Amino acid sequence: MSLTLSHSLQAEQRVSHEGYIEILVFDDFEKNKHQTKYFLHSKKNNLRKPKDKPIELEFSQLPGNLKLGQKIKVNCLVKKDNQENKNKFCELENKEILDIESSATETKGALKTLWMVVDIQDASVPLTVDQVKTKIDMTHDWFFKASFGQLGINKDVDANGEYDIFRVTLNNYSKASNGCDYTLLRYEALTLLYNQGVNLDLYKHDVLLMPNLGCDFSGIAHVGCDSYCAAWVQSVNWNLVYPHELGHNIGMHHAATDPENDNVINNEYGDKSCPMGNTLTSGYFNAPHAAEMKWASEADSRIKFVDNPVGTYSLAPMSGAEGQTLMYRFSTDKRYFLSYRRQGDFDKIPKGYAKGVTLHSYIPGGKTSYIKTLAPGQELISETFQIKSLLANSEKTEFKVSLCNLKPEITKEKNFYSITTDEMFSLKFTVKNNQTPGCDPTQYNLSAINQELAYNLSHETVTLAPGESQEITIDFHTSESSKEYTLGLQVSPNQMTSLIYKQTVEVLASKGASDFSPQINRNSYSGSWTKLPSFPSLTPIESKLVTDISIGEYDTKDNFALTFDGYIYLTEGVYTFSVDSDDGSRFYIAKNLLLDRDGLDRSTEATKGSFQVDEKGFYPIRLEYFEKTGNEFFDLLMSKDGGLFEPISPSLLFHFEPQI
Repeated sequence: MSLTLSHSLQAEQRVSHEGYIEILVFDDFEKNKHQTKYFLHSKKNNLRKPKDKPIELEFSQLPGNLKLGQKIKVNCLVKKDNQENKNKFCELENKEILDIESSATETKGALKTLWMVVDIQDASVPLTVDQVKTKIDMTHDWFFKASFGQLGINKDVDANGEYDIFRVTLNNYSKASNGCDYTLLRYEALTLLYNQGVNLDLYKHDVLLMPNLGCDFSGIAHVGCDSYCAAWVQSVNWNLVYPHELGHNIGMHHAATDPENDNVINNEYGDKSCPMGNTLTSGYFNAPHAAEMKWASEADSRIKFVDNPVGTYSLAPMSGAEGQTLMYRFSTDKRYFLSYRRQGDFDKIPKGYAKGVTLHSYIPGGKTSYIKTLAPGQELISETFQIKSLLANSEKTEFKVSLCNLKPEITKEKNFYSITTDEMFSLKFTVKNNQTPGCDPTQYNLSAINQELAYNLSHETVTLAPGESQEITIDFHTSESSKEYTLGLQVSPNQMTSLIYKQTVEVLASKGASDFSPQINRNSYSGSWTKLPSFPSLTPIESKLVTDISIGEYDTKDNFALTFDGYIYLTEGVYTFSVDSDDGSRFYIAKNLLLDRDGLDRSTEATKGSFQVDEKGFYPIRLEYFEKTGNEFFDLLMSKDGGLFEPISPSLLFHFEPQI
């Protein structure tokens, strides 16, 4: 295991690890709660008896594609003040997953399961062996039907003519002394079986039925399965727990709900049409899970792709005959699956899920999300696609899918206008429908973004076919007061008025030079960054007026950022600006980004860009700069009409201070 420390060890340090991931999901169905824990092992060893003490990882941004046994490299932020060897508790950003090797998980055939009924000193599992056989039969039938006959349970792995059920009593484990130590419970049971001569190597999935110890989980399971994996069941009488936890073993995450389709999970277990939720008593796994497990594919015709911008499609119920299409898939911002379910002897979904076509979303390697079921006549409209349900009966559902992006392209003539007070002026925009040919024309509703100014809008609605555009003009009349305005155009498609798109410009209305005073605004920030931060989300530690754009008193400091905002007075000509900095910087003029030198790497030459002034006046400027460690400097220089580069003279720098 390698170790790399940063320059500062005051409160935390950066640590690099390489190892094999172990993922455990803790499911508490009764309280509708779950927890996922990640452990990193230094060696590829038998997880039934690991030879190392794993490191627990906490991800700040969860990677969805991890499975048990994958080899990864991680960089973690280690907190030094954690006690009891908790200094290896890590926070990891998604971008710091450096390497992933896949782990093979079986999703077809028969799962080689070892069923352990574990009684302890002061508590017993409330099931007889015959009742456990019933649970195994139920689990096998559930997987076999839900996988269209492709996956089941091998009930007699050792081929002795009996179910692979082993009941053991751990006399050295008690509820009072050992509580909910699920790891110890499994290891002690396996040790006892090994000592009794059971060939553990025959089995891949350890299913451990445990007494009710009052633990805050219904079941626990590894996500994915490498050489071995395990599932613990405490709620032994709850049928759903068995396919749910073994579902984790074969790589499935939870079946959540996202009814707004905004990537915000409404309920982790909320999809009542899937065993990876916490409600279903019998029935298929949802469409994206069936596809993820390769129980449905293009090869067997169970899955087809939505392949036209606009089209009408039909699906058989999930219980349909072999060769029928059971799912349609399309991708925009993520993968979407369309399916159809009917209530039946096996599929006991709630009635609301059987009224028409159902839409799920799925991020590969992560959880699935139920969005909506549409009865005939109902529509689902989003920015990137639209679905309308047409028909639903016992044999099929029909629906229309339009893969038409409702977002228009809105362009503007320029970013900044300088005008005098009490004046009429016009802003020009162009609205374009960028949809794929074949999409229906879209009507857009238009309105002005206005700060209490009188205005006239050339169009209140426009209807545009794909590829068509329309110029929009807004005439404004400024007041007699000097002011900085943000004005613009707001566009909303008529099909979904909650979608609002904006294009804005900055307008300076002034009486002239009397509205400007010498000096420029400087804001100072404290923090450690590797690139320029999002300044609107930060609170400055100091705000002041300064005479020039320079690093000033920060020339010996680390971990800070500065912004300079104000106006520069320029006469007609072509101006070339140059910035050289360590670390990153950006320079804007007239609300346009002219120079971008962001990041920690410093090139050998300064970054340069030109700006043409056709009319003398005051132009807004902004410089952003951050310094992490090491050298700290920036040089902003200006040249006019090919002349020498020089620092910007303080006599040209102003802030807006209108006279009342």
